[in-house]
Amino acid sequence: MIDWLHNVFNRLSLREKLMLTALLWAGIFVWLGSVRRHQQEYKSASSALKHQTAEQSGWFTQGPLIDAQIKKITDRMQAQPFFDGSELAGKVDGFVRELGMSADISAPRSQQGDIFNVHSLTLRVARANLPELMALDEKLRGHSPYLVLERVTLRPDNKDPLYLSAQLTIQSLELKQSF
Repeated sequence: MIDWLHNVFNRLSLREKLMLTALLWAGIFVWLGSVRRHQQEYKSASSALKHQTAEQSGWFTQGPLIDAQIKKITDRMQAQPFFDGSELAGKVDGFVRELGMSADISAPRSQQGDIFNVHSLTLRVARANLPELMALDEKLRGHSPYLVLERVTLRPDNKDPLYLSAQLTIQSLELKQSF
């Protein structure tokens, strides 16, 4: 086979030999470029994999610490006061009475979830001044994240603009016992 290629090559003119040689060299350079590109892709993929492996091994070494922190947080959450619908209404009513405000509290509405039950109610306060509403907000913030103000609407009172009428939507979270 090699002898046959040698004979064919010797029968070619000088111009054909040069063109064939140039074509072979061009093919070799294209092939080398392709090999180089694949080598660079392999190197970058290998580097990324090495980085991911190092990061994952870091997570695995910190596994016991993370598990301890999760246990601590869930224990703290289970020790905190969760409020069901009636407890939410009672707690908000207690805040309103403690502050000496007059308000209407709607019946609590509940949404069942996989982990949490969300209870919400609407509180309508008539003729309250701004410091009273701020004190109510502080009392609710003291029970965060278990009591949350979802929406607040303030309007000046029609009879006396120094007072405000407010409508607050308050939500509470209740952790399901099965969790």
